[in-house]
Amino acid sequence: PVKHFRIWLIRHGESIANVDPAAYKCMPDHKLPLTERGEKMAENAGRALDEQFKQMFGTPEKMGLCRMWVSPFKRTRQTADGILTTAAGDWIHDVKESPFLVEQDWGLFEGSGMEDGKEKYPVEWGRMQRLREHQGKYWARMPMGESCFDVCTRVANLFETITRDRLPKWSVGRDSVENVIIVSHGVTIRAFIMMWCHLSPEWFEVNMNPPNCSIIRIDDSECKGYVFGGYNCDEDGLPVALEDVEIKDDPRLLELQLNAQNRRLRHSPHEYQWTIQDTEAAAELFSIMDRDGSGTICSEEASEILGGD
Repeated sequence: PVKHFRIWLIRHGESIANVDPAAYKCMPDHKLPLTERGEKMAENAGRALDEQFKQMFGTPEKMGLCRMWVSPFKRTRQTADGILTTAAGDWIHDVKESPFLVEQDWGLFEGSGMEDGKEKYPVEWGRMQRLREHQGKYWARMPMGESCFDVCTRVANLFETITRDRLPKWSVGRDSVENVIIVSHGVTIRAFIMMWCHLSPEWFEVNMNPPNCSIIRIDDSECKGYVFGGYNCDEDGLPVALEDVEIKDDPRLLELQLNAQNRRLRHSPHEYQWTIQDTEAAAELFSIMDRDGSGTICSEEASEILGGD
């Protein structure tokens, strides 16, 4: 059987800022903890992950090495801890952290949000809105912060390490890590998928941040979609059914595929190629139909030769 390299991407559980955005005003983003409900979400995600592993591999020995990468924010650390307390922890060999996986930096609007930013920083807020309208949300950079483009370029720095871990030849006696779990944030997870799967900024724009504690799987470089729906990010925090979440296709990729298909049709070997003999035959038919030699064919002349009205 073909051995695939697999990645599971998990967004953190419900944080206190998901319930009350005012938490950003009194606490740095990286220190925001999970709610009690968010901790239970992480444990449920761990159970869902364990079930996924059992269905795919049967036992941890058959799975091979599995490494967990975690954003060093408090809410992602707590989410990872919650997952590890469940049976999923038996499948995970080690845990590492990377600052490349942190949430998008909102810069000047960090801690106040876009709504308060309009009142506190009206000039910068207005400029940001104009940039979004002119360039699109993906390209527009937060004042003193990051754009989604910046998050994509930042998260891609982790890929070299992940790839190196898959190649034991770089370290004699070290086993290959063929399974990776990423515990991170909404925008960062979208950025990871976009860059790893070679998708376009248009894909980023049409897809939403994943629900809290949802799980997305990648096989090699193909995004297989959600395997666990997670929970709503609103005050209710209700479970999300798998049929209610989806990862949309890349509109740019669809456009390129359509263009390629049209090019193949234009150059298809089955397409009839007009020849000089066809031109000569058409000229002969014209001369036969042009009985009066006028250089034009009237409807009466055409009907006499071709029939019909």
